[in-house]
Amino acid sequence: MANPKRYRPVESSTTRQSSRQADGVPTSQATSSATQPHENGSAMKLIGAVSHEMRNPLNGILGMAHLLNETQLDSAQRNYLEGIATSGEVLLALVNDLLDLTALQNGAIEPSPTPTDLGHLVNQCIELAAPRAHAKALAIGSTIDPALSSWQDDPFLVGIDGGRVRQVLTNLLSNAIKFTESGGVGLSLKAVSASELGGLDAYAPTATLADLTHLVFDVRDTGHGIAPDDHMRVFEPFGRTKSAQIGAIEGTGLGLPLSRGLARAMGGDLTLLKSARGAGTTMRLTLPLAEPFTPARPKSALRLADQRVLLVVEPSIAGSPESDLLAVTLESLGADVRTLSAADALNGAPENVDHVLVDAAFDHAMLWSRLCLPQVGLRPVILLRPDDRNMLPDLRDAGFSGYLIRPVRQASLVAMLTHRFDADGAEHFLADPADIQVPDTSSARKRILIGEDNPVNARLAKAALERAGHAVTLVGDGARVIALAAEQHKDTEPFDLVLLDLAMPVLDGFAAARQLREAGFAGRVIAYSGNTDPELPNQLKKAGFDGFAQKPLAPSALQALVSGEQAN
Repeated sequence: MANPKRYRPVESSTTRQSSRQADGVPTSQATSSATQPHENGSAMKLIGAVSHEMRNPLNGILGMAHLLNETQLDSAQRNYLEGIATSGEVLLALVNDLLDLTALQNGAIEPSPTPTDLGHLVNQCIELAAPRAHAKALAIGSTIDPALSSWQDDPFLVGIDGGRVRQVLTNLLSNAIKFTESGGVGLSLKAVSASELGGLDAYAPTATLADLTHLVFDVRDTGHGIAPDDHMRVFEPFGRTKSAQIGAIEGTGLGLPLSRGLARAMGGDLTLLKSARGAGTTMRLTLPLAEPFTPARPKSALRLADQRVLLVVEPSIAGSPESDLLAVTLESLGADVRTLSAADALNGAPENVDHVLVDAAFDHAMLWSRLCLPQVGLRPVILLRPDDRNMLPDLRDAGFSGYLIRPVRQASLVAMLTHRFDADGAEHFLADPADIQVPDTSSARKRILIGEDNPVNARLAKAALERAGHAVTLVGDGARVIALAAEQHKDTEPFDLVLLDLAMPVLDGFAAARQLREAGFAGRVIAYSGNTDPELPNQLKKAGFDGFAQKPLAPSALQALVSGEQAN
């Protein structure tokens, strides 16, 4: 159980508003008409219904495109298919953003703070964005103030709406990658005092640990940058900047206005910290803490105290957010860091270092190991992209002592640099500490019943699940679901899982789920819908559902849901 002393709530706009009302300060809510909640509720029900109708065909478009991409296609056909998939994804983003903006305007989005592991949240956002960054040959990384990191059994938990914060950060990282052609993207997290907010530079170390009042997330890129005249325009719905004419830009123009709205709903703000044409951009998300606190740095925060670390990076990566953040992370852990480009390191590496981290292309890394290892006297650790794991045997033979998968997790970095030696002092080749092989249980064959009246979505779900080795039965209405489940219950092999669309004819998904439970069905029942009604989770729980998947859902995500690896 988490230590309650390390849990800190974040102050939301609702909390502050309630406080003002208690003090007799008038608010817009206090003066709004009594009919507004009813109107807002009706608007959100309409939004949910429209969302369902739009997500059904989108699910078919994106899902079928995914399945088609796994067939034999020539280059022209594959290019056409990529165009279809990209257009579908942009349309889906537009639907999602419009729905969320409408919900914000109707006051239907309320923060739901829960104890959240900040380090885990940052890692999730970075790892989700990493494939897109690596596809553009961009570096991507993060750093977290050790005082806010979780170490072993002592997690640092803060009361925030983790889902909404993740939504904002994911959008900022996506924008940064979209507008960056070379260099990289980085995310930093720190806690600061109110006096530091105004003049704090991105990635600057926290000046003091006393009376910390805000969480600060900075997203920095080395992209085209934004001209001063456009700094406010980027927060306008469908706003387009002059820099958007550079390169192939896709998107809805709603991401930043929505993200700012979500930030303010949580009591914070989203600002453009600094940007200039050709000099990249830094966006800042700030969230106020309900109570100032003075965190005690865990012992692990100084695990690298007085350790000398040489960081060797590619010229294209040197000075990128990832390189800078890696150095900041090492320094925050107590290390003395020196960064050299791979070319400079080839001309001679410094002596008297304790650790060497090499972030370089394979050919350069191999050359550097041959020329510089004798001078350094240490076997270095190499930073690899996930696709480079096939190079491990050659790297081990070349003298590397271990590897870390980019983007590098802070906990993995500490574990690697503090456990490089056996008990007898001999160095050994280490795997990434976070690279744990988990037995694959997703292939376990399940008997699945799907209730779906849309023929395209039904074929898509059936094809995706049969490819994963499951036995699938399709029906088009809720009454048939009940009849088949009852019939199968008499057999020795009843259905393991029932996947239900909520808007089926004859008997809808809610009624079908209730009747399944009343009949004693013991398997999992998952709702599968495009509905975004905020009351939906409570309604599903009361009806007896075990989980919810929102359309559109990629075939791989559907397979993970069925195997039990993902559920909402």
